[in-house]
Amino acid sequence: RAARVRAQAVDEEAATEAEAEVAAAEEAAPAEAAEAAEEEEAEEESSERVALSTLAEGDKLSGVVRSIKPYGAFVDCGAECDGLVHISEMSHKFVRDVNSIVQIGQKVDVHVLSAEPGSRRLSLSMKGAPYKATPGEKVQGRIVNVVDFGAFVNLAPGVDGLVHRSEVTSDPYADWESLIEVGKEVEVTVLEVDTKGNRISLSMRDDCDEYWEDVPVGDNADEAEQ
Repeated sequence: RAARVRAQAVDEEAATEAEAEVAAAEEAAPAEAAEAAEEEEAEEESSERVALSTLAEGDKLSGVVRSIKPYGAFVDCGAECDGLVHISEMSHKFVRDVNSIVQIGQKVDVHVLSAEPGSRRLSLSMKGAPYKATPGEKVQGRIVNVVDFGAFVNLAPGVDGLVHRSEVTSDPYADWESLIEVGKEVEVTVLEVDTKGNRISLSMRDDCDEYWEDVPVGDNADEAEQ
């Protein structure tokens, strides 16, 4: 009888272990299925994304800001990796804080600066068409910032130009800082528009007209070089 009792106990213990294994398997099954579904979904999403090798400079894309760093924002625009909009490529005007331009989750329009499949890098820009002006042209603007080396003048939405302190006045004895203040409407002369360097040089000097009378512009410049 004792042997029969021991055998019965062993059978019951084995049955309990088997039931526990079945229960554990049943509990793990949904998690494994969910994990497999997530992996399959990720693979499908990856296959649907645009390969960097198919993107070219100038391509226009729409995307969503995924993360923000002090140096710029990463945008998901449907490519195989998020693209970086450097802080210098967010606006034609000077940007101090990325958060003042974009927020996480914000939809933005961008264009491709460069795509590097090998290093999985995508550089983007939010800047619109470059500001167009002819050197010597007079334009209206408003002073938006005063710094040690001059003043920034807003010429158009998102477009600021710099009046260097040496270009504030032609009077060598005048205090240039007393002639400028934030919010003041001014007429300035365009000295240079550097689209690649994102710089617009301006002047408030009254002797600019005399200078530009002697400087060939446009077709006259080509003739002068010949």
